Amino acid sequence: MLGAARAATASADGRLSAGTTFAVGATARCVAATLLNPLSVVKTRMEWARRGASPTRTIWASVSHIAKHEGASGLLRGLGPTIARDAPYSGIYLTVFQASKRVLGVRAGDQNGAWLGTAPEAVRTFVAGLFGGAVATILVHPADTIRTRVQLRAAATEPGAAPGVGGAVLREMRTVWEEGGLRAVFAGASARVVKRTISTALVWTLFEQGTSVRR
Repeated sequence: MLGAARAATASADGRLSAGTTFAVGATARCVAATLLNPLSVVKTRMEWARRGASPTRTIWASVSHIAKHEGASGLLRGLGPTIARDAPYSGIYLTVFQASKRVLGVRAGDQNGAWLGTAPEAVRTFVAGLFGGAVATILVHPADTIRTRVQLRAAATEPGAAPGVGGAVLREMRTVWEEGGLRAVFAGASARVVKRTISTALVWTLFEQGTSVRR
């Protein structure tokens, strides 16, 4: 997140191209996704526990249960689709966010000709964040669907299996498509778009306004 934030600030100042901003954002997200994947697995399993798929009730109990029955690889389950979701998400988001800010006249010298140019800068930044979040979330949602299913697939049926990469991901993709085509691939997309766009827009609006105050 910090790397992406620095990239966004540098891009806004004209020091980074759109391609470089995309690369920095994607790389930062790859590192974060790898480090935080165990928590993602635990979160998914604990949510599913309400349907009887897991006997654990706390974070530490979940970690212990997964490590005991699936090994360390269990905590990395779904890492492949997680990176496939998060890396392009950050890259796409920052690219669209920066382009939207230019269209909306954020931090521009002359805002009279910009769309929403008379609105407060915080409002224009928030709208730019909504654009970026909506585009990025929709484009990477299929990877999120696969990630969730791969992490849940091994909850009780594949102890000791390899992490959710390679063949496991391809098998899950085929299964999802056979179950309902595009409708299954984009299941839950509307709710995720609303949640993700609002949360990211709020974060980046606060970040942008905070850095502008420091200047």
